[in-house]
Amino acid sequence: MAPSAKRTTITGSEKAAPAGMKPAGDVDPDEQITVTVVLRRRSGADAAAMAAHAVAPLSREAFAAEHGADPDDVDRLESFAHDHALTVGEVNLGARTVKIAGSVGELTAAFKPKLKLYKVGRAKV
Repeated sequence: MAPSAKRTTITGSEKAAPAGMKPAGDVDPDEQITVTVVLRRRSGADAAAMAAHAVAPLSREAFAAEHGADPDDVDRLESFAHDHALTVGEVNLGARTVKIAGSVGELTAAFKPKLKLYKVGRAKV
């Protein structure tokens, strides 16, 4: 699968630096990091269906099967990660999370974030 040229910014994902933080340089592209990607709910899962289970709780397995991430979405994310030389770690369908690891440079090339170091007082974050 070739890397997609189409990119979509997810509403609410853009973050401004908190007050008092000042730019302190670029992030080391060789630093190894792990990110957690949160996937959408399985197609058809909605709040009304989830509320119905408030009376009759589901097992973790049943919840994951009914309301967790779609395995096809996980497969697509794994393919994207491998296309960008990233390592896929823990996959949790119920929590809809996938851990992906690689260098800052690899993750930046894949996801296109604008990463910078900031400092508050003497601490760099």
